[in-house]
Amino acid sequence: MASWSMLYMLQKMSQKKQKDATKDTEDTEDTKDTEDTKDSTNMNKHNANIIKVWSEQGVDEAVKQMFVHPEKGTRMSYSEMRSFYG
Repeated sequence: MASWSMLYMLQKMSQKKQKDATKDTEDTEDTKDTEDTKDSTNMNKHNANIIKVWSEQGVDEAVKQMFVHPEKGTRMSYSEMRSFYG
């Protein structure tokens, strides 16, 4: 399983490639970054919480918590976990 940091780096590299490929095109009102989209590290509260757990308590604890429903506290299946964390 790839780590979050590896996935984050791959996402950044992909975004840079996309940006370089469209460098010569002009931004329009529809394509300009907004305050909400400028930083790709913006994420929902569930993902942000897991990143915090990962950095403070390690990957094993983060994975354990990913299988616990963030609001109900019940055990989640793999597909339910993916619906929250992608």
